[in-house]
Amino acid sequence: MRFLFTAILLFATSAHSQGADYTMNPADYCGNGVAKVQVSLYPGHEGSPKFTLSYKYFGNGNPSSTTVIVLPGGPGDTLLNPAVHSPTEAFPYGAVPTSLNIIYTEPRGLGCNQLAQGDFPFDAFKTSYIASDILEIIKDRKLDNYILYGASFGTVVATYVASQADAAGVPAPKAVVLEGTFGRGVPGKFDEYIGGFSQEWEKTKLQLSPQLAAAFTKDPLPLGFAANVWGSYIFWQLITYGPGMIKYSPLVHANETPPNPALKSALTTYAVLAQLPVSERITRIFQTIGCQELFGAWKPDVILKDGKLFGSGEDICTGFTYLPYDSAKLNITSPIFYFQGPDDPATPLTSARYHFENQIHTNRALNTVGSASHASLSLVLRSLGCSDNVWAQIASNPSQMNLDFSSCKGWPISTAVKTAQ
Repeated sequence: MRFLFTAILLFATSAHSQGADYTMNPADYCGNGVAKVQVSLYPGHEGSPKFTLSYKYFGNGNPSSTTVIVLPGGPGDTLLNPAVHSPTEAFPYGAVPTSLNIIYTEPRGLGCNQLAQGDFPFDAFKTSYIASDILEIIKDRKLDNYILYGASFGTVVATYVASQADAAGVPAPKAVVLEGTFGRGVPGKFDEYIGGFSQEWEKTKLQLSPQLAAAFTKDPLPLGFAANVWGSYIFWQLITYGPGMIKYSPLVHANETPPNPALKSALTTYAVLAQLPVSERITRIFQTIGCQELFGAWKPDVILKDGKLFGSGEDICTGFTYLPYDSAKLNITSPIFYFQGPDDPATPLTSARYHFENQIHTNRALNTVGSASHASLSLVLRSLGCSDNVWAQIASNPSQMNLDFSSCKGWPISTAVKTAQ
């Protein structure tokens, strides 16, 4: 889910048209150190056009050791721009340690995998197609010792990849690691989805000072920013921190004088983005997969009104048919390690449990990290300094489902384990 608000939707003619141009993003960072593989625009369709898919390999000096394939969220996240993401940054995606080999990916239509001009046609965006692209990377690297890591929407991609590996003629992953898990498309569509944020916001306000909580019910809102600016900012703070970790968010400084620089800067950025047309704030991949597989409906704005969060704007999913994703229909045989926050509004604990309960053909462990929101592994366990140890255990012995969290400084983590039937 991260960063979809800032993504840009580019329009193109259909790739079914004669002479479609598949020249990819020419940005400098898409060349140096970036690996390439040819993939089908429509996997499984005879005569499909092909395009060049980029990914990035970070080796640890031992090619035979375990490789972690990182599948970002969204749909809309990108990973290949080193100015934005790196395995050596303070909080790398998935908290994957550099002691392992790492592959960063980003989906078709985004970043290095977007066209130099225009965009891929709407019917080229399906999670199953993105999974096929990842399987081509596995073939290209000749991997037989790898782990799939997916965050948020990346958990959907990981589920498809792991379930399709055998049919694609590649070895199954030695393990699948899921953080903030989509178990299925939201049954109640956007109203249910934004309702989860509303519930977490009500819990979060109880963690704020009474004066600040009251300030969010008044007009003008703190620092004079508009309802849609504050709504979007709070939306993302709930994803990152949730009520259990909100004390670390700049949001808690909203009624201070002079204004907190980090908070004012962030809100200013959101204010600029809020002025853009919806067509420039929603990517084609998000609209297509979000509308058809994940949410069924989507209002492009979140507003703060009378202290409460609401969706606002015209539904961008009008005209799309909703065929919700269902992890129960995809069978994984590799061990699965779930990392989940109990206060996650984007992929609630019930969503992860649905995935966990229905993957009956493998051993799996659901690890619920106390007070965490959407980034239980990437943020909380990383902050505690125990994520490297957790990854080392999974890579060295994925058959051991009960991980040792003793290095996590006593943080409350509960584990439920189920064995294959």
